[in-house]
Amino acid sequence: VIIMDDEIHCDFVYAPHRFTSFMTLGEKYRKNLVLYHSPSKTFNVAGLQPANIIIPDRDLRRKYRKADAAAGYSQGSIMGQVAVKSCYTKGDEWVKELVDYIAGNIAYVRDFVKKNFSRATFVEPEGTYLVWIDFSGYGFTDEELEHLITDEAKLWLDSGKIFGKATSQFERFNMACPRSIVEKAFNQLKAALDNHVQG
Repeated sequence: VIIMDDEIHCDFVYAPHRFTSFMTLGEKYRKNLVLYHSPSKTFNVAGLQPANIIIPDRDLRRKYRKADAAAGYSQGSIMGQVAVKSCYTKGDEWVKELVDYIAGNIAYVRDFVKKNFSRATFVEPEGTYLVWIDFSGYGFTDEELEHLITDEAKLWLDSGKIFGKATSQFERFNMACPRSIVEKAFNQLKAALDNHVQG
């Protein structure tokens, strides 16, 4: 089995949790490993298309390069390469401040859900800037929940149903934005839910 390991969110980890890279798990795991990493999420430089693809096994790396060249993506952009170097050599303070800020947004949402959405469950994140809330306690159908989110609360979220039936009543929220946006979004959602049920 070839392992395609995406570690792009590794900078977003909240104590007491720690990130463990697949690269640290020992030589026997590296033979079939393709590890993806990029500063694009942490530093918001996705438009420059910077990425690191680490393939320890020489034969697998050769196959990857051949397929990559055939697809026309074998050359990275100069601006992307400069961005990667700058982010990795000068970005420590930015990452610390960013993670602290996002942790503050998460704390705000955790508290808001506890105070205002008694039938919803906030899923405590270990990392990333995405949080999940389970609205199954409200008894909506998937269609009713989606209507409430998009048409009444005027929010564009990732519905959990795209990930499977077990999470169809979950909604995914992006915390990588100004606190004022988070507050506005959750007040809109509260107003929409209050039209249907109290609590």
